Amino acid sequence: MINFPVLCFAGDNTADFVEDYENLSVCSVEAFGKGYYDGMQLVDCCGYLYIVRHAEKVGSLPFYWGWSFLTMPRMLRVKLYFDREISRLTINEFKEKIYLLIRKHSLFEPMAEGKEIEEKIKFAGTFKEVMEFLK
Repeated sequence: MINFPVLCFAGDNTADFVEDYENLSVCSVEAFGKGYYDGMQLVDCCGYLYIVRHAEKVGSLPFYWGWSFLTMPRMLRVKLYFDREISRLTINEFKEKIYLLIRKHSLFEPMAEGKEIEEKIKFAGTFKEVMEFLK
């Protein structure tokens, strides 16, 4: 059983902080079509690593009042299927995954923000504390 919140590592070198299964199981039609969930790795707040084996569309979400149907992407609800094998990361392995992501991600390169986040993460003692810096 996944303990939320989780940090999701997608194949496109992005990471998303997700607070519950409902938010995890929603994505845009475009992202779903591009395989957003394929091989996604989730690390829960207890350090367990889950890998998404397959995602299946189960429905569409309605447009929300006040949001333009011309600018808002159509959203899907999906069901996630995970590999049976679940592993456990150490806090240092988890931090290393994040450090690698920060160094790869072009948004952090031109700013000192990436180094600042790395410094904060260095002193975090739990998975949940680390995740809080990436919210």
